[in-house]
Amino acid sequence: MEDAGARSFEPEKVADDRPAMRMNLIKRLLTNL
Repeated sequence: MEDAGARSFEPEKVADDRPAMRMNLIKRLLTNL
């Protein structure tokens, strides 16, 4: 179980997802305002 979780969180995938996460957070903040 732990191995599957570690595989889903690969450094490369996380680095690629970070920009998208930031954009989503910004959009949420703008919509809240």
